[in-house]
Amino acid sequence: MNAALRLLGWLLAVTLVALPVVAVVEGWIGAER
Repeated sequence: MNAALRLLGWLLAVTLVALPVVAVVEGWIGAER
């Protein structure tokens, strides 16, 4: 159970960090083209 909660926490943290990065990269690539 503890391992599952830790995994969910990591997934949530990675998602929160990755979403703005993906948005910026896609916007930059879109502006680049």
